[in-house]
Amino acid sequence: MSQQPPVIVTAGSAEPDAPLVVCLHGIGQDEGALKQVADAGPAELGYVFVRGPVAINGGYNWFDLNPDASMRRDTLLEARAWFRSWLDAFAPAPRPVVMVGFSAGAAFAAGVVGDEPSRFAGAALLSGSLPWFEGPEVAPGRWDGVPVFLARSERDRIIPVELTEQTRRYLVAESGAVVTERHDPDGHEVTMQTATELGAWLARTTSVLRG
Repeated sequence: MSQQPPVIVTAGSAEPDAPLVVCLHGIGQDEGALKQVADAGPAELGYVFVRGPVAINGGYNWFDLNPDASMRRDTLLEARAWFRSWLDAFAPAPRPVVMVGFSAGAAFAAGVVGDEPSRFAGAALLSGSLPWFEGPEVAPGRWDGVPVFLARSERDRIIPVELTEQTRRYLVAESGAVVTERHDPDGHEVTMQTATELGAWLARTTSVLRG
């Protein structure tokens, strides 16, 4: 896995202290995905779209896959360390950061936030699940007070229902997070309606941070 900084695209505010929304694509996509998040979100926020470090299916991912298509934990943890090294340089604390991830990007974003919840101003997990390994990121109360936007695609044929249900149960009942739920009637995608509701959530979540 490359240790070079990721390929990124930025949008929105260029102010160095503006809350930053970090957008992570799904498997086989790249930094060109999820632009609708910035289109529907507050213009006064900064947005950065990050390319995953693993080439796959003509695009990129955040970890290697096992033969059964499950995530390889060793590469997931290596990528988390790589990502945090980049993020800490790109948006040093105390700059507020909200993580947004779709599909495999949601699993990656959830692991990053779960590693150090106090560092993040929120997380939006879109059509994905938490990375279900034994670890601190899924401990009871671990996400105490963290705002979470949880969007589930009702006709999702990619993420197993049991994983989305397990993710919901943990976040709503065990994690301590402040969860806003969105049930999208469509398939495995980020629809414009979901992006619009996410934009409204971003505005509410970051309003206190922006004064």
